Amino acid sequence: MRQPFPDFDVHALARRSPASRGPRRGRPAGDMNGESATAGAASAAITDSASTDAGELSSNLLCPSLGWLPPMCAVAVVLLTVLGGLRHHVKTTSQAQAARSIYLMVNFFLVLNYTVVILDSYDLCLAVGLGIGGSGRMVGTYMLGFCAGAVLMWLFVRYRPNLWRDAPQNVLVAGLSFQLVGAAAYACVAQQASSSRERDPKDAFDTLGPLLKDLLPHALIISRFVSGIGSGSCQQFYVSGMLHLTPVSDRSVHTGRWVFSGMIAIGLGPVLAAVLRQLEPCAGAHFELVGYAQIIAAIVSMVALKWLHPDLEDCEDCMESKYQQFTDEDVFLTWENKIGERWKQRLIVMGCLCMASLRAFGVSAIEVVIAMILEQQYDWAQRLTGLTIGGIFLGCIPVKLTHSHLSDRLAVTSWIRILVCIALMGSWLLFAPGRGVLPIDGALQLIIAGVIVFPTFYLSDALSSGLMHQNVLPEVSLFDGNHAQLWYNLMQGMGRFLGPWLARWTVEANGQDSFAFQQMLVTCIFIGIFETLVQPFLKTQETKQAGFVLPKRGDSEYQASESRGILSEVSTESP
Repeated sequence: MRQPFPDFDVHALARRSPASRGPRRGRPAGDMNGESATAGAASAAITDSASTDAGELSSNLLCPSLGWLPPMCAVAVVLLTVLGGLRHHVKTTSQAQAARSIYLMVNFFLVLNYTVVILDSYDLCLAVGLGIGGSGRMVGTYMLGFCAGAVLMWLFVRYRPNLWRDAPQNVLVAGLSFQLVGAAAYACVAQQASSSRERDPKDAFDTLGPLLKDLLPHALIISRFVSGIGSGSCQQFYVSGMLHLTPVSDRSVHTGRWVFSGMIAIGLGPVLAAVLRQLEPCAGAHFELVGYAQIIAAIVSMVALKWLHPDLEDCEDCMESKYQQFTDEDVFLTWENKIGERWKQRLIVMGCLCMASLRAFGVSAIEVVIAMILEQQYDWAQRLTGLTIGGIFLGCIPVKLTHSHLSDRLAVTSWIRILVCIALMGSWLLFAPGRGVLPIDGALQLIIAGVIVFPTFYLSDALSSGLMHQNVLPEVSLFDGNHAQLWYNLMQGMGRFLGPWLARWTVEANGQDSFAFQQMLVTCIFIGIFETLVQPFLKTQETKQAGFVLPKRGDSEYQASESRGILSEVSTESP
């Protein structure tokens, strides 16, 4: 067996999961008081045996019926603490910013629910009769439901465009209800899978009855689809609402925060699953813990929306304010005369949408493949794998901080090019020839490749999303705020749906090198679309804003924009 680290035995660190060791058995009572100890046993060994058995006895008080209680209490305490901090923030900020902050929290929990199942996906799907490809499909089905939810919300908002102001709490609570139902169904399926795994850890599926063998695989997939509907509907609503609440010049900043919250959630999902397993005191596989955590997160999000969401009746509509000083006829003539500029904006939006789909495909693929290879090829325990995957994706924090401090040195176009080139180098490390470059084991080099690819690829897409939101067209256009967000959710959802499924199928059918080629090809197409559909049509001012660097008061650029005012954005002159 190859070791992922050259200097020490990884099996001492990454022991097999409790499910593979089988249930623990308590010792006879005589062992606890030393009566059955051999005559030559040391007193220190007797003391250690007593303390070990005492710990097992306290665990048995909760097992098996209350084994979920310690991890769920920890989750509830953390979420209530977050809710208290959010309440303090909401009371001390503006109504628009309070709403945006609540939406960020909801977005974080929704993305977390997408990735928290990855750690258990392989074992859970085997327990219900799905193979390796089926486990990737289970993870990706969440995003298929995400697309369906986005379409439903888009239709709803299209016929009631003032919902962002009139009843945002009710709309989002309705979306979260799908999350709640899906999480409950997932927990029920996972409970059955855990029971069958305890009866036979090696052939859990064979212990199921005929009815459950037919029902559980479909119920698992459907549960993830229903949860995805809730996620897609909520994200479609609050991102399009954010465009109404946020001035054009500030949209890139808030878009960056929204994307960054999703990046953090993707990294913390596997970490949360590993922590839940660590806190659970009973032996065996307990897949239902992830479902219970999703239920609590959905309930806390509902409470935050009903309790903390401000009244937006008095908030300015920033989508209207850009054009409200012009009549309908003026707007028509303006865009008729500026038809070339309008097509440039359309091309920018379409290019950014394609880039978002490719990023979603590549990032979701590399996440599930790294987890699968570490567990199967290198025999890593699930807890260590979860913490490792989380650490890989939390690498986005130092990358984002570095960009924030140095963003004024380069335009956003240069940042995107640099980040994509770094992602290409990370993808090259996935190839077999590339693994011979660094004097380390294959597992560690696989982790380094993930650390390089994920944050750089994700941040480059965050910057392009800021460009997209700055170039949305007026309302009733196919590329206005509501439509653009719908296309974004559909493109991203399809990428995340196909990414895990095709990636695991590629590794299973053709090996790791085929996946590495797939990852590099996706990255090359990403930068190709940027150079052909986005970069040629950008304005200098837009690239600086999308890079989170706005002109400062007193600068010549600021004074020029002040003197031009809104007429600089909507000019009646012919191009």
